[in-house]
Amino acid sequence: MQRIEQRLREAEQIAKGERLMNKRNYQTGSRNVFQDLGLPNAGEHLVKAQLVYKIDTILKDRGLKQVEAGKLFGIAQPDVSKLLPGEFRQFSVERLLRSSWPSITMWKS
Repeated sequence: MQRIEQRLREAEQIAKGERLMNKRNYQTGSRNVFQDLGLPNAGEHLVKAQLVYKIDTILKDRGLKQVEAGKLFGIAQPDVSKLLPGEFRQFSVERLLRSSWPSITMWKS
């Protein structure tokens, strides 16, 4: 709560012109946030995240429920539930590709 109040005060100061933003408060990262965070297997994490994003996009475009998505991808609904918010450590890139391939090919046609 204190941090939120501090951020609000800083925002008010900036809005009033009392404080200028210092452009040196950030670093430009690479195109891989996992690499920037120093995680092992950063490339693999990025590929998984991109695949999960594509799967989620397809689900939303088709208006599919998790149960329907699970049947389409050949995985259980609880796995779909874990996958979408980003819990994809238990899934290999190959498994995500196998799961998403039928939906991607059907989606494009």
